[in-house]
Amino acid sequence: MYDNLMHKYKFGGLDSGKDLYLDETIMRMCWTHRRLYALLAQQLYFDGENDKAKEVLLYADKHIPAPLVPISYHSGSLDEARIYAALGMKKQASDIINSMVENSQQYLRWYISLGQSQILDNQRECNIHFYIIQQCAETAKSFSKPLTEKIYNILSNYSSAYESLGGSFSYSD
Repeated sequence: MYDNLMHKYKFGGLDSGKDLYLDETIMRMCWTHRRLYALLAQQLYFDGENDKAKEVLLYADKHIPAPLVPISYHSGSLDEARIYAALGMKKQASDIINSMVENSQQYLRWYISLGQSQILDNQRECNIHFYIIQQCAETAKSFSKPLTEKIYNILSNYSSAYESLGGSFSYSD
């Protein structure tokens, strides 16, 4: 897999710096590729090949740039953050986690803005974003107490607002 992803597979210019439009189908494909690189880096890390794991993550970041292909829980970005953290690359891990938390906050702000009349219709989606934020906090625990506290404060604030509208979510820190 390492040889295929690092030497044989050729990207189609995502890293060209050009302003490209990626439709939903292409975006899902890009997220799948990011997930593959995260899985490869994870396995290399577990096998004790830390230098290769780092190389894979940096290669993926270069060829699947976050401004063009946004960081996403569904694309394996949390796994990327976990491996970055395990490799001691705390800034990269923090950047990914902060991006994921901000994205979920945007969704939660919107759902909460709908008010009580529609919050119950959107409970599933809200709980998904609460779960993502909670997983980010759990990951941050391994390398940054201040980031963990920040995320739990965010989680607490949004869950309080959500529950005041009739939603239900419980978490533990």
